[in-house]
Order: sequence, then C-alpha cells, then structure tokens
Amino acid sequence: MNRYLTHLLTLYKNKQLSQDVALSLIEEYKNHHQRDFSDNRSHKIAIIGMSVRMPLADNSEEFWKLLASGKDCVRTFPESRKKD
Repeated sequence: MNRYLTHLLTLYKNKQLSQDVALSLIEEYKNHHQRDFSDNRSHKIAIIGMSVRMPLADNSEEFWKLLASGKDCVRTFPESRKKD
C-alpha cells in the first residue's frame, strides 16, 4: 500500500477524518490510479483482532499502565495449569 493510502487510514484511525471523508478520498484516489487497483489479488487488506489475558489487568490498557509504572506482574505458575 502506498504512503498516501496509509496516511489516510492513519488519520481515520486517529479520528482525524470521518469515515465518509476517508472513503471519499480513497475513492477519488482509486479513480485517478485505476491501474493500481486492476489486480485486486495483490491489494487485499486484512484487519486482524487480538484477544489476550494479561496478569493483574482486565484489559490491555490496564496492563500497559502496570508496565509503565514498573509493577512486577510475574506470578507463580498455578498448579492447576501445569498440566496444560
């Protein structure tokens, strides 16, 4: 993906562009660079999610706060999980 499209997606992600404006700019770019989009197989985008369990935190934001504060989150491995 080129720098322009990456920048547009970053602006949208950071809530600096509305979805309508971002889609409009991407469509306009696509219309002016049609040959770049002729082979869709080489321009696929995947959006991937992530789910994890972190020590002493209910979500990733809480975990990062613990790390930033220098909190040691290492605990003894529970006996009940050792067989896993």
